[in-house]
Amino acid sequence: MQDRPFTQRYDPAAGLLTLGGSVDDRCMTELRACLEKAVASPVEGAVTVDLCDVDFLPSVGVGELARARQRCLQEGVDIRFRASEGSAAATVLRVTGLGFVSMPSRRRERLARRIYSEPPSSSATES
Repeated sequence: MQDRPFTQRYDPAAGLLTLGGSVDDRCMTELRACLEKAVASPVEGAVTVDLCDVDFLPSVGVGELARARQRCLQEGVDIRFRASEGSAAATVLRVTGLGFVSMPSRRRERLARRIYSEPPSSSATES
């Protein structure tokens, strides 16, 4: 497996922090800063952290997510983690008890779009 670099994008209007790639020790300073920014500016009392595009989430990343959750609890902010069902992030969040909102995998979404947007096969005949 080739590590993809860590990416993050914060949408303050939606209170949505989207993370991607490898959330490892090389990006902890950046991860901590973007989590602090998101937690400090919730939308309607909530922050969502989207981990659907995360490939690698070791204990250092989980620790930062847990600290963000603790800060949210102290400040009365609801924090939600989203992860694609069956992904590494979903497995880690489930095992650690942080919990998450299950999202369809991107692969499954692409497949569903292709299946439902393709015209029926020409081999089908009418009776």
